[in-house]
Amino acid sequence: MGCPPQLLAQSGAITGQVLSDNRPERPIADAHIEVRSRGLATRSDSAGRFRLNGVPPGAHVVVVRALGFDSLVANLRVAQDEVLDLDFLPTRSAQSLAPVKAKADGGLG
Repeated sequence: MGCPPQLLAQSGAITGQVLSDNRPERPIADAHIEVRSRGLATRSDSAGRFRLNGVPPGAHVVVVRALGFDSLVANLRVAQDEVLDLDFLPTRSAQSLAPVKAKADGGLG
């Protein structure tokens, strides 16, 4: 079920870009951006850009997730008819993989 037209007319939007924290010139494609309390979500494009429409006025928690990066949580306040334009810079995950050793027969072990 959608929002009533009068509520949509008053809602705002969150736009922006998701960029790597250690190389801000590098966009993060396919990041998941979500306003959990409202069930609004989108993904960033190949340039890291996104747009979430229909965000009602008020305080919201926005969660940004991307493969290889720690989740980023932001507390935002959106005013009536406001469009927030933000850059999100998630931190690269510090996980490392154990080295793979080759067996004498050429297989992996």
